[in-house]
Amino acid sequence: MLIVRASRPDYVQGIGLAEEDMNITVRGCRRSAAGSVLYWILVVCTAGIIIIVDSWFHTFSTWLLLKQAPLSEAECVHVSSGGKFVSLEVVSAVQFDGTLEAAFNPQDSEKHIEQYGDGPGELRMFTFRHYRFAYLPASAQFVPISRWKDPEWTLGVATGLAGLSERIHRQRMSIFGQCVIDIREKTYLRLLWEEVLNPFYIFQLASIIIWSCEDYYYYACAIFVISAISIASTLISTKRTMRKIREMSAYTCDVLVLRAGHWSEVASSDLVPGDIFDLADAKFAALPCDAVLLEGDCVVNESMLTGESVPESKSPLEHTSRVLQEIDMAAHTLKPSMSRHILFAGTHLVRVRKVNSVYGKQTASRTST
Repeated sequence: MLIVRASRPDYVQGIGLAEEDMNITVRGCRRSAAGSVLYWILVVCTAGIIIIVDSWFHTFSTWLLLKQAPLSEAECVHVSSGGKFVSLEVVSAVQFDGTLEAAFNPQDSEKHIEQYGDGPGELRMFTFRHYRFAYLPASAQFVPISRWKDPEWTLGVATGLAGLSERIHRQRMSIFGQCVIDIREKTYLRLLWEEVLNPFYIFQLASIIIWSCEDYYYYACAIFVISAISIASTLISTKRTMRKIREMSAYTCDVLVLRAGHWSEVASSDLVPGDIFDLADAKFAALPCDAVLLEGDCVVNESMLTGESVPESKSPLEHTSRVLQEIDMAAHTLKPSMSRHILFAGTHLVRVRKVNSVYGKQTASRTST
């Protein structure tokens, strides 16, 4: 679960990551033209040594290349914890034709519309360790998108009998992105740069220079060859491991989704929270996302999550159920009363029972992401 607290809403914000037992501070920054000129002058004067030192301590780049900016206008955010640099995250901006407060903070919705209007606007977000944060103008701070909740869920109902409209789908795709675990794979050049700037290899480079100056060329060549082989083997093994992890995690399949009153087959990566899709005629064995069972029932193998070999039976929501109101996308544990209605991503369907559906297609089992 993520807990957000604002310290100086204009420039600085404190964020508590309860799951990682970590408190971070984000500072709004933008590029400094004068600082960039001074930085590259220092790079030339020090023969590039400042770049090496900066890759270890991240001091010169933050002091010279960046200047403080309001969070609402920041091009990037400087993330620190306990006064120590953690990372520098780029703030991306996408077009958004809706009101974020209606989903994150319904009580601030009218304030936002009065101050900023309800027309097309700009959605500003950054990602830190796979947590995505969106900027809310009404509260002047970044909030985790895990705090998002469909306004209709507070009424105890799903998206509706017609599914999501195209406009709502575009809005939620802007907030959440594609429904797929896409691990970024670093290029060989990036891996080589990070490996070569390791202090150990800088020491090896200094050793080569010293031995060469003393005319011990055999020693220098031996150090160079051994270091080159070590770097090459590390790059190959790291690249191979990253590729395998990415192939294992990036799972997509075709699903039958209800959109604007019509059923259509789309890729699972196109799903967004609130989508209603069909399990009865599913062309997949493993579920592509977490979902709430709305109609029908099914048996699911959850051994990859719990280690239990006995499949679990899932039942649909009752009309009086409060599961939708109690859903917390930031939580990592669920009440037993909720888990019997929820299907988890990656688990395997064993059996699905069809029912007469009210969602536009007969004899189907319906779920909502």
